[in-house]
Amino acid sequence: MRWGIETSFRELKYAIGLTSFHARKPGFIKQEIYARLLLYNYCELITTHVIKQMKNNDKTKQVNFTVAIYICREYLRNKRNLSPPDVINLIEKHVLPVRPGRKDPRKVKPQASVSFLYRVA
Repeated sequence: MRWGIETSFRELKYAIGLTSFHARKPGFIKQEIYARLLLYNYCELITTHVIKQMKNNDKTKQVNFTVAIYICREYLRNKRNLSPPDVINLIEKHVLPVRPGRKDPRKVKPQASVSFLYRVA
């Protein structure tokens, strides 16, 4: 039941970039969080629209959410003068096949230790 919540938290942390903040003041940090949540909700809305448009309810394809976030971010920043149909067409180009039973070992780097003197200073 919680799998969708866990995957959305993963997308928020890594695809959207909520692991680090640019601001230092609490008000600006909240502003960054809200902006990224808005981007996530917008991208979810667009990708569900793309999924509904896929022909014959093809369950063997899925949208690459990381690329979709990048495309939506470019649209919202208005850097490439994209129109909404262009955004949907670009996301449709980045559809991936579903690979059931796929296993990939986690690639976790150990965090470097920080000396105590550095933390005090």
